[in-house]
Amino acid sequence: MANWTVEQVLDWLILNDFDKHVKLFKDENIDGTALFGLNDEEIEQLLLTTREDGTMRKPTIGAKARFRTKLQEWKSEQQQQQLETERLQQIPQQPQLDRTEQSEKIQQQSQESKEKSKKRKKSM
Repeated sequence: MANWTVEQVLDWLILNDFDKHVKLFKDENIDGTALFGLNDEEIEQLLLTTREDGTMRKPTIGAKARFRTKLQEWKSEQQQQQLETERLQQIPQQPQLDRTEQSEKIQQQSQESKEKSKKRKKSM
């Protein structure tokens, strides 16, 4: 569904102020498909931060909530784009006219317009 590369996911992280987590997402090879399928436990693991003393710090509730909100917004956008793509694919394509056919059609419309104009003038 989400055909994003790892690099596109990293750009999305930066855009949404999660840039301090870029390295871990890259190390874990999180592409669009993986991002789409993340569960709460995986989100928590990916949002871990390292303290100055080298110990790991769990993400705050606020950080997890912000990430889930941004992720849900992204999922909704992806689903909307997918629906739009499917809708456009269902619209029957009109056959393309070649230049001769286009020219003939324009001439015919022009002739019909002239005839209508003549009829209007006669009826006045």
